[in-house]
Parts: sequence; C-alpha cells; structure tokens
Amino acid sequence: MPLFESFNLGHGFRKYFTVELAHDTASLDTVFRIRHEVFSDDLGLAPHRPDRRLSDAFDDASLHCLIRDSAPPHEAIGCARLILAERLAADTLLPFESATRSISEPVLPDRRRVGEISMLAIRASHRRRHGEALAPISLQSEDFATREQPRFPFIPIGLFLGILSLAADVGLETLVMLSSPRLASHLVRLGIRMHEPDGAHADGTDKIPVIIDVAPNLAEMPLLLQPIWESVRQDIRRTPLAPPSI
Repeated sequence: MPLFESFNLGHGFRKYFTVELAHDTASLDTVFRIRHEVFSDDLGLAPHRPDRRLSDAFDDASLHCLIRDSAPPHEAIGCARLILAERLAADTLLPFESATRSISEPVLPDRRRVGEISMLAIRASHRRRHGEALAPISLQSEDFATREQPRFPFIPIGLFLGILSLAADVGLETLVMLSSPRLASHLVRLGIRMHEPDGAHADGTDKIPVIIDVAPNLAEMPLLLQPIWESVRQDIRRTPLAPPSI
C-alpha cells in the first residue's frame, strides 16, 4: 500500500513536529548549540569550542530553520541554514562555490536570487538507526514505508520544506546544496526536483553539488508532500519575514 494511503502525513507531521524561523537570540543560540553537538561532538567535523556554539561568518547573511517536538517542552531536534547570496559582499563566494570547480557562469545567473542550503543537522537521539550515526542528516531506503512498516522521514523533510518556504518568502529562484549522493537520491525519490550542474564536483569530499529551482518545486509539489508542506508553511509564516531588497 502506498504510504499516502496508509495515513494522513500532514496530520502525522503536526502531531509530532513544528518548524520555525530562528529569528531571535534564544532560538539562534539553540541552532548554534545543535550544530556543535552534531558536527563537533558527534562527527568530529568541526573543532570544539568553549561556549559550545558552532557559527561562522555566513550566519549573519542567513535565515535559520529549527524543527521541534510539538509536545512540551518542545525540544529542538534539528536545524538548517539558508545563506542569501544577496546579503554577501559581491566578491564573497558561497561555500558551495568554494568547494566546487568547473561551474559555468549560467549555473548561478543572478546571485541576488540564489541561496545555499547548509548546516543541516539532526540530534543523535533522532538519527540513531543503522548507518546514521556518522551523518548529520540522513534518508535511507527504510524510510520509504511498506504496509508492514509505515515510516516516513518527517524530520529531514520538515527541515527541507522549511528552507523551501523561507526561500519562497524572500523571492529566491535557485537553491544550491552540497549533498551526499544518498540524501540527494532519496530527496529525488520523494519528488524533490533537483539536478547536478554540468562539469561541477566537490573537491576533497564525497558530496555532490545540486541545483534546486524553487518555482518548479512549488508548482509541482508531489501529492505525497503537500500535506506536510501546508503544515510547514503555516508554521514558518507565524513569524513575519520581510523580503530582501532585490
């Protein structure tokens, strides 16, 4: 039985999770602490810091997304970042650009309308399945449920749709992301439209660069994801967000 026939995904998402724009000091502090917990403590990909907050120079030019448990005390579960190229100095490369080579100019035709998805992280308590302990965020074949095992990757999809909602609100046309091949293939399997730029690859990493066009993903949102999208959209819009001047 297809997953969308097994239960209402929107109801299931709202029952367990909420997604929010991290816009104040307290919520941003939570974002930075989750990052440190995942990238420094769990994975050893970033140095440990005395204040246990992992941030960098791109954060001031970014929008940040948090996913929480919907039940009190509303534990923060994971986070993601959307870097707005328009808010960077003209000569500043996005992390995506610094890590790739041979990207032709048409890939990023208008940097004012480009954003990069990065720093996706889920706390270990919510990703401790086989193969997930060494990844900050993960989708696996088991997430595509069967009648006997009706599972769905609510947390990574909730974060991704939260970022997509923010991108739409500030008028972005293109999103870029460095992704593991596994994560990218599973997002595509769920119906997210993306492609790899011709001739581009990430140096010194097993990640691949992907391009995500915002408008087609909004216009052709898979039926499977629409109920979750509507829930995430309502959550994100609880915090008014003025678009950048582009």
